[in-house]
Amino acid sequence: MKKSINPDIWVTIDKIKHTLGWNDAELLDRLQLTKKQLVSEKQLNLSPRLDVITNLTESLGISIESLITGKIDFQTLFAHASGNIKKLPERYSSAKFSKVRTSIHLLDFIENNLGWNAKKSIYNHFQINESILKNAESTVNFLMPSDICQFIGEKFKAPPTLLHRIGAHSSTVNKNSILGRVLSAYKSPKTLHENIFTEIVHRFYDKNQIYKILKLTNQYCLVELNFRDEVKDLLKLKKPGNQFACHSIAGSISSLTGYINLPNSKVTKIDCIHQGGCSCKYLIDFELPQQLHLFDQPKETRKAPSVELH
Repeated sequence: MKKSINPDIWVTIDKIKHTLGWNDAELLDRLQLTKKQLVSEKQLNLSPRLDVITNLTESLGISIESLITGKIDFQTLFAHASGNIKKLPERYSSAKFSKVRTSIHLLDFIENNLGWNAKKSIYNHFQINESILKNAESTVNFLMPSDICQFIGEKFKAPPTLLHRIGAHSSTVNKNSILGRVLSAYKSPKTLHENIFTEIVHRFYDKNQIYKILKLTNQYCLVELNFRDEVKDLLKLKKPGNQFACHSIAGSISSLTGYINLPNSKVTKIDCIHQGGCSCKYLIDFELPQQLHLFDQPKETRKAPSVELH
């Protein structure tokens, strides 16, 4: 006998029916059940067949997990079903200080390496329609790319090295964009990093954090990131983000030198708010190539620069 994965699954299904204005016939058609079968399955708390649940969730743009747990943004569900496919879930609708380009390269990497279905599973899990990703200049909040990184890390079992590599895919995706043209105009890693952390980051990436260059030489850059109080207040989080996103951000930073046709930098995170630090600090070494993949790479003969923190 099949059993319900979650006793409340029928509560969620009834709520979906009410939200979308389905009549009984429409619900029965979606579930491929007769009225008698529907009553019986509800009374015995049996789940619909897996293939039926799969088809139902795919048609609604949600995940099976969301249906089972009941964690669905019903306003977004209604909006998408009504044709407003660019409606963002409430979780991503406040404090929209991030450009969508901070997420595009993450999903592009997943599609290129794991296939369209893996990418679609992310869309459905977060109730995001692909159309949102069409305009790199449109805005979301920091939680969307952060949540995507966490999903990749947890659901796809991506290690930190792979998340770093996914972040580094940013320069590949943006190379021929307006961002790529702006960054490729710089003549040296020093001037590139000086300008990206003082001007360009807020124009093209996000306005969530205050970027402060603590040290900049011809060999390396030490930059500190702190979330603005306004962002933390609007998101109601003292420490937005997660370590999965940190690894991806490090990868994205490492790829900056790629815009001026140099090897990726070696980026070391030397402080992190998610590991007890007061801020996030990244040491970017232009002279110690990253080798990008980081898998079983030989150790470099030259040590990374020694930096004193005050």
